[in-house]
Amino acid sequence: MLDNVGGFEYTMRVKEGSFTIILVGHWNKYILTPDWIGKNIFKDDQIGVDVAFNLALPNRYTSQKSNVMLVPSSNNVTLVSLKPEDQCLENAETFAHALVSLLPATPVQAYGFNFGYTEKINDDLMKMFDFNDDNWFKEQEIATTHKSIHRRIIVEDTAVNLRISHDNENISFDFNYHNDVKSTEDVKKNIKGAALKNKGISEKVLKTVYKLDFDRVKEG
Repeated sequence: MLDNVGGFEYTMRVKEGSFTIILVGHWNKYILTPDWIGKNIFKDDQIGVDVAFNLALPNRYTSQKSNVMLVPSSNNVTLVSLKPEDQCLENAETFAHALVSLLPATPVQAYGFNFGYTEKINDDLMKMFDFNDDNWFKEQEIATTHKSIHRRIIVEDTAVNLRISHDNENISFDFNYHNDVKSTEDVKKNIKGAALKNKGISEKVLKTVYKLDFDRVKEG
């Protein structure tokens, strides 16, 4: 869905930093140092290091060459595709595969993929948020300040958690693909090719169900 004001204006956007791969487990942060990550995962000797001033937050390591950020914590490792391009997603997936291959003894419970998009509010899409109990709240003079929809759907034999929400300007579509595993070996067997497959499923849903235009999608 596009607004035409002196030519086409993009409305469908990828949410910045929303394309992620998460490996849930008990990770040894003392192994995941900048030197080790640069040498063994990124294969890049010039990685960027963002040190968190809040001690409760993890540091972030970035390979500009690959456009991927790695954020390690004791409970999970998150790989962020810094651009919504297929090559960046494939890079992140390759790094996730390398990580579980090099640290096979790490107890891993799950891995997942996340993809987020926004579209400017329009009347057709806002009809989704017309709930049956809206009038009940009005009758009781109770104001509703936020609405969201959570669905678990099956697309192409793949389970997807879909959350749709809105603010005053945009509607957000957040897709989550969660996979429980017993070991790093399960991740190694199944993660290859999954990032682009799941991105394609997300965009198929937005295009076919919500009639959103992906020919002109751009980074938010």
